[in-house]
Formats: sequence, structure tokens, C-alpha cells
Amino acid sequence: MRVLYCPLCERNVQLKKHFSWPIFLLGLLLFGVGAVVYILWYIIKPGDACPICGGKKFMPARIKKKPTQISKPKPSEKEVETV
Repeated sequence: MRVLYCPLCERNVQLKKHFSWPIFLLGLLLFGVGAVVYILWYIIKPGDACPICGGKKFMPARIKKKPTQISKPKPSEKEVETV
């Protein structure tokens, strides 16, 4: 699944799909062919909504930068001997 940035939640999210039972049942009543087509379409289609807020406007995912650790310089041999 794709990960995108939701500006409403201000976080990276994986999109979710919405299954429509009325469309599925209508397709099942119409000789069952519509239900099979809907299930195949549901499997193939990408997600279209934020799982947290339900928003539908997205931006490319933002990568969080890890803070860099500032390391102390290693003491030279002369400094170690004098200590």
C-alpha cells in the first residue's frame, strides 16, 4: 500500500478502501455478475481515504530526519598519557 502525507492529520498514513455493501448486494441480485465485477474492482483499486480523519487530499510522504549525534573528538595518545 502507498504511504502518503495527510495535511489534516499532519502525519504519514496508509490509505484505506471503503467497501460498499449496497453496490455489492445490488450486483448480487442482478445475476451475480455485478457482484463478481465489484469484488474484482475493489481488490484492484487503490485506497482513497485517510484511516484517521477520512480526508481525501494528500501530498507525497514526508521522511523524518533522524537527529544527528554530536560525538566528542577522540583524545590523542599524548592527551591520554598526560591525564
